Amino acid sequence: MSEGVTLSVCMIVRDESPVLARCLDGVRVFADEIIIVDTGSVDDTKQIARRYTDRVYDFPWIDDFSAARNVSYSYASKDYVMWLDADDVVSPADAEELKALKKTLPRETDVVYLLYGGETDQKNIMNNMVLFRDRWMRRSLNPRWQGRLHEFIPCPPEAVRYFADRIRILHCKVRVNDPDRNMRIHRLCMAEQKEPPVRDLSFLCNEYFGQERYSDAVSLFNELTARDPFPRHEVCFALLAYIQSMKALKKTDELIGRLLSLRENGIENEMLLCELGAACLARNQLEEAEHWLLETLRTPVDYRDMMIHFEAYREFIPCQKLSKLYMLLGKEELAYQFFTRAEKIYPENRSIRVNRLYFASRHAPA
Repeated sequence: MSEGVTLSVCMIVRDESPVLARCLDGVRVFADEIIIVDTGSVDDTKQIARRYTDRVYDFPWIDDFSAARNVSYSYASKDYVMWLDADDVVSPADAEELKALKKTLPRETDVVYLLYGGETDQKNIMNNMVLFRDRWMRRSLNPRWQGRLHEFIPCPPEAVRYFADRIRILHCKVRVNDPDRNMRIHRLCMAEQKEPPVRDLSFLCNEYFGQERYSDAVSLFNELTARDPFPRHEVCFALLAYIQSMKALKKTDELIGRLLSLRENGIENEMLLCELGAACLARNQLEEAEHWLLETLRTPVDYRDMMIHFEAYREFIPCQKLSKLYMLLGKEELAYQFFTRAEKIYPENRSIRVNRLYFASRHAPA
């Protein structure tokens, strides 16, 4: 074990006065230095930042996240460099965990991965996603960001990785400062390259879905899956947008075939399996639906696969679907068992409240 390492926390910000202090309250617990690069704030973002650090710099925004992040990293001086966004939150408990991690981190570690996701949302359950993100990197590796949008640091294949699975950074967005920003930068990216990289295609598919451009999202996903070699990671990232777009276009029959094809290409995560079950249930193919939904519950989730995972697909949605399926089969006791299993996960979800009333009436005393 090491005697302890030092950590630079680097952030790029712009008009983040509603959330910046919330983020930095956690950061100051574990950071040895805090570096803030402001890309053009017109509110009091910089004044707030200076309450936590004197390392506040200006860099004009040029529609390039990597350019801004690389500038922030250039000011770092500690053993490791960590990135955060202003709307990220580090809870007091996780801040203490990060402080302790600096003392216990194995000496050979090059990259530290932390879990990333939003606060539990019982109303909009698809907001509950989790994945590992590379958050720290050894500064001596000279980490450099790439990509105008949805930027990333290429990780050397020989790098020694450490997965801190007890620590989660929460993403808690309050507002969108520049609604057209992502599409504007996407257009720049497309104009600069003859063939869009698969990474850009996966993110753009999600953008199209968010804009309710369902046919465009489906077309782009089909283009993505036609790439050789098959881009498994990027396909998984865009999978939810594709599935929901197909549903919006009422192409359930075609969706089943496509999901089976994706499974043959090595994608067998909880989302794909559950959606296969749901699609079969919608077609009243109850035996097939039962098979896929039970298979979902048997499928382990390992966040170290670096894929995005939606928590509702692990147990909540398959249990809800199985409850409905067993009611259709007249197996009311099984239906109730799966309902109560789902109820424990998101007890305040609207569908649970509705089903609770239904089962209460079925189990009311005579």
